[in-house]
Amino acid sequence: MRKSGFFPRLALVNLMRNGRYYGPYLLSCVGVAAMYYILRFLAGHETLKTVRGAMYLQSLSDLGCVIVALFAAVILLYANSFVMKRRQKELGLYNILGLEKRHIALVMCWETALCTSAVIAGGILAGILLSKLMLLVVLKMSHLPVLFGFSVSLPGICQTAVLFAVLMVLTLLQNLFRLYRSRPVELLHSEHAGEREPRTKWLLVLIGLAALLGGYGLSFTMKSSIVAMAFFFPAVALVISLALQPDNELLTDNQKNRILAFVNPEEYESTFAYQQLNSVTAIASGQLDGKGYKNNEITSVKNGNFLSEAQTDFIFSVIGEEFGFKGSVTVIVLLFSISLECISVARKAKDVAGTIIAAGVGGLIAFQGFFNIGVATFILPTTGLTLPFVSYGLTSLISLFMGMGFVLNVRLQAKRAKQ
Repeated sequence: MRKSGFFPRLALVNLMRNGRYYGPYLLSCVGVAAMYYILRFLAGHETLKTVRGAMYLQSLSDLGCVIVALFAAVILLYANSFVMKRRQKELGLYNILGLEKRHIALVMCWETALCTSAVIAGGILAGILLSKLMLLVVLKMSHLPVLFGFSVSLPGICQTAVLFAVLMVLTLLQNLFRLYRSRPVELLHSEHAGEREPRTKWLLVLIGLAALLGGYGLSFTMKSSIVAMAFFFPAVALVISLALQPDNELLTDNQKNRILAFVNPEEYESTFAYQQLNSVTAIASGQLDGKGYKNNEITSVKNGNFLSEAQTDFIFSVIGEEFGFKGSVTVIVLLFSISLECISVARKAKDVAGTIIAAGVGGLIAFQGFFNIGVATFILPTTGLTLPFVSYGLTSLISLFMGMGFVLNVRLQAKRAKQ
């Protein structure tokens, strides 16, 4: 075998051998890339530039692209850190068997190149296939005539490719930095090593305090909702950073521990991160089709009672384990459809009160569903919100059904007003 082809083949073998880690990682990256392309496609489509409120729609699409890009950076860096944490022992063995750090770094470069190609190609292809569907949904909601034909956004393709190429390069630099600072013995035992709690950073405290005061001032002067949303996510990050500093009274000890367990799950894997780590394990073990409804498998996380009170806030973990990826996507699509229908009813309401009621219920279902699934999949700290219409709990269920009753009444009143 030629030396020039050894490292690319080794990189490909590594990716295939670690498919249980890289499969979900690449799938999530492809999904985010497809979402980013779709937003870019909608933002630059000529038809949407002629509708009423086109400037507002353009600003909203641009803001959506920024938010998706930020989430993509967080997801890629966090997921890459999780995957590489599981591969430290493997990299340590390579070093002991004779591969130098520069050889391992070269293998990492090839792995990143292969992952980047798969993410960009898969994300753009999925985005192109779904962009027409999303355009039809927007046209339907805007009561515009449906356009036949198919188009591709070349600027959207270029921007998506550049963004995710840069993000993948950042993950590579993160991996190379960790490799440079590590030793073979540390790599072999790093799977069981925890992380230290971060020390107090006074500069971060001052920045967070300034952000709080600045946000208080902006609340009196800000008039554009689009500009306000642009300040929202950085402000949230700074407030959380400030809240986690020692000797502050903004959060209780239990709330701090939940956030710290989200940031350093390995350190809290037997305490505050225990439930979420088992939740992710349950969802991952379901794979594509799941283990079956009320299965009797010994390896089931639910049957082994590793999930405490799974029927409440972590019911999505049971769905992921028993019905797999298909069942999980079905639940997400159903909740998303209910929220969209509520928004559609809000647009057709005969008065402002009806619009507020329908939009509020739709937003509540979408918000609560997003946070519950985010907690179950460990992309958000534990919050305690139920999964709408699914979680066990009479109060939550009755409240949601009452809200849907109000929405149905708003739609009925709108139909009567047209008659």
